[in-house]
Amino acid sequence: MKLKPIILLVHAMGVVVATLVTLWVLEKRLYLEKRLRQSSPFCIKFGKTLVGDVGLGEVVARENWVGNFYHVVSKYDVIP
Repeated sequence: MKLKPIILLVHAMGVVVATLVTLWVLEKRLYLEKRLRQSSPFCIKFGKTLVGDVGLGEVVARENWVGNFYHVVSKYDVIP
């Protein structure tokens, strides 16, 4: 069975939801990894919306999930 990619492309407040969904899928993937092959999610975020705190950043780094996120910010973005 060919794996299909999971790609989330979001802007503004959608960043929060997509980030949490990506983290949820990554966490579930850890649990299911031994029993089921699963595609890894990739979240492309546009805008200045930040999610979480230092603790969340540490978990993302520790679990090596940093490569599952790409954050694009423009100084001309109208949504802070």
